[in-house]
Amino acid sequence: MDQPVHHFSELFEQLGLRSDAESIERFIQRHSPLPKEMPLADAPCWNEGQADFLKEAVQEDADWAEVVDHLDASMHKPVQQRSLQRRLWAALSHLSAIQHAQEFAD
Repeated sequence: MDQPVHHFSELFEQLGLRSDAESIERFIQRHSPLPKEMPLADAPCWNEGQADFLKEAVQEDADWAEVVDHLDASMHKPVQQRSLQRRLWAALSHLSAIQHAQEFAD
């Protein structure tokens, strides 16, 4: 049976945090980069319940594990890398929109 796919916004909702894209980006910028050796759940930005949820998601390979791993990677990335990644995603999204518009026009 396939596990459900969760998005960043759903993870942030589950953690009791604001889940719009701007708030998520602001949270990640404010609390990262984490030291390389620090597990995500040990970061000082989490309360006990949030930390427990993050640990259990990974340890139990729960359906949240993939998006928690993504958050872990995002919070360990150096600032320059995240900035470059954001610009790349924006460019790819713009290219995709242009291609979609061209296909629709044809």
